[in-house]
Amino acid sequence: MNSKNVIIIPTTLSNQSNRYLGTPGKTHVVGYARVEKGTGAGVQIRKNIRQLIADQPEWELVYVTTDYYQTQNQDLTYRSFFNICKTIRSGCVDVLIIYSANNWEEDYAIAEWLFQLCREYGIKGYIARNNSLFSVCDFRL
Repeated sequence: MNSKNVIIIPTTLSNQSNRYLGTPGKTHVVGYARVEKGTGAGVQIRKNIRQLIADQPEWELVYVTTDYYQTQNQDLTYRSFFNICKTIRSGCVDVLIIYSANNWEEDYAIAEWLFQLCREYGIKGYIARNNSLFSVCDFRL
């Protein structure tokens, strides 16, 4: 019989659990904003999230993403939501901040899904409202 040589190509991604996108040793934070398109609230919310993170010296912003509701193309309405879910599952963040320009019921509905996912992956979840952070403990899920 002819023996064949097998060449093993090593993976390009590390199997280490520390796959953070920012500075090692910092608490890595992702912001998720949900706003109505065309109101200008998205820009203000991004600034507010950045300020909340800047107030915590041990925190570092990874990114802020925005979803717009009531858009013409409903397929794009929740694109950022699914990307946030993917980021949570990847384990490269420590904290998720949800900031919405909508009413509390909408914030709660979004948070209910994301906070459950955060719990599964050991990520702290907060809802930001009026430049204050409310933790998962502040809500009954």
